[in-house]
Amino acid sequence: MKDFTSQLSNPFSTGGGVIFETHVQASFVALMLTGGFAPCVSCLPIVKIKLQGKKDGYDTDDFILFTQSEDGKQKQKVLGQIKHSIGITSGNPVFRDVIRAAWNDFNDPRLFIKEKDVFALITGPLSATDINAVRPLLEWARHSENAEDFLKQVALPKFSSEDKDEKLQAFRAHLKTANGDKDVSDKELFSFLRHFHLLGYDLDIRAGVTLSLIHSLIGQYSPENAKSLWASLLGEVQSANKNAGTVTMAMLPEELRSPFQKKSERAGPSVSVAAAAPSPQRNWNLHPDASDLAIASLIGSWDEKSKADIAIVAKLSKKDFPTWLSRIREILQQPDSPVAIKNGVWTVPDRKNLWQAVGARIFDSHLDTFKECAVAVLGERDPKFDLLPEERFAASIHKKVLAHTEHLRKGITETLALLGSCSSALTYCSLDKAEGIAALAVREIFADADYVVWGSLNHLLPVIAEAAPGEFRGAVGQALAKSPSPFDTLFQQEGSGVTGTNYLTGLL
Repeated sequence: MKDFTSQLSNPFSTGGGVIFETHVQASFVALMLTGGFAPCVSCLPIVKIKLQGKKDGYDTDDFILFTQSEDGKQKQKVLGQIKHSIGITSGNPVFRDVIRAAWNDFNDPRLFIKEKDVFALITGPLSATDINAVRPLLEWARHSENAEDFLKQVALPKFSSEDKDEKLQAFRAHLKTANGDKDVSDKELFSFLRHFHLLGYDLDIRAGVTLSLIHSLIGQYSPENAKSLWASLLGEVQSANKNAGTVTMAMLPEELRSPFQKKSERAGPSVSVAAAAPSPQRNWNLHPDASDLAIASLIGSWDEKSKADIAIVAKLSKKDFPTWLSRIREILQQPDSPVAIKNGVWTVPDRKNLWQAVGARIFDSHLDTFKECAVAVLGERDPKFDLLPEERFAASIHKKVLAHTEHLRKGITETLALLGSCSSALTYCSLDKAEGIAALAVREIFADADYVVWGSLNHLLPVIAEAAPGEFRGAVGQALAKSPSPFDTLFQQEGSGVTGTNYLTGLL
């Protein structure tokens, strides 16, 4: 079988930089959610991230990150440009465009506050020359008293190097072009370099250090769901990116925000926690409607306004939907209810605990029916692929949307993962039944899957992989062996501009 990782590196080498851009942007959203700090600026909370800054008058296009102290008195911005690969040379056109955009914003006081705001050029792996020459050059500028002191340091033969001087001339040449073909002064050059940062992110590979650190950061809040939350973040950023949107805490979906509130809640006032008596946990398996709760735990999430979602719930519960729902609504009234509802969307906030509590109410017949439902829901082909790539952002306007909601699809996918990893809770199911159902479902979903099936499941792929790793790897291998591969076709589906997107972030 062809090497999976090497195959998936192809989009970067063939111009698929949107994937890298999405990963980098999502890494900053992860920092915002976890209370982390942005590089290159003071340790202030991230409050807003604008994607595609040109619509707001910036020439810096890929993201504008805003930080602010809690009292609002301290503010800083990071103006970011993301290039998967770039050469810091006088002849590189990509670097020329980066410097031009930064120089234009640098000289616009409405957009950039000198001595506060910074520019960040974020790339993939840096060359040894850039690491050893460009980075020290920029740091020297930030630590020099003035332009004269800085240039003297660069010119010292035993202290500096020809590489550093060559990189300095590359900056100077591109700044001249950006300045209307007029030389910038030493003072202007020095000031610009003090505000410019070069960062290398190894987000182009799955085994990179940056991704590991992101997973670790997310894992401080949700150890079991770090990878799936990261995948959800990628999907959310991708959607915001294609609409040139803005990301704030308030604008993120509740299902993304809520996992990151748990740690702060645990870290509440110690006196109050110590004084409060622990609340006894209800044994939901002894509740009169425990069997209905077991069905809710199998589904995970659904929209009561969706006819397709309702049909799946009715098939699993083997009850008239209004009758079944009335029992769930009664449970909702309990102060410690394991189910929740917002805008007609039902969720099970703590799925693993409910799964453990009512797993004894699930039998082999439930799992057989669930497999049929999972294949039907996750095997659905997204009709947006009937549209041209540049039209897909308006799929809802064209009424090209999935019949089953994303809430149900996500819930069903998470159940597959539970079947594959937490089958011990299903005490009355046959031995290996749960794992077998998960494997069979994944096998059927991807049997002869074309690019539309893979693209339709993009943001759910990391969790599906957790459900049945062997079956998933086999499906990927079969897809790679085809000619043409569905992945090749999906890479060709990638759009451009603010309406562009890619459909394999879930595999990367």
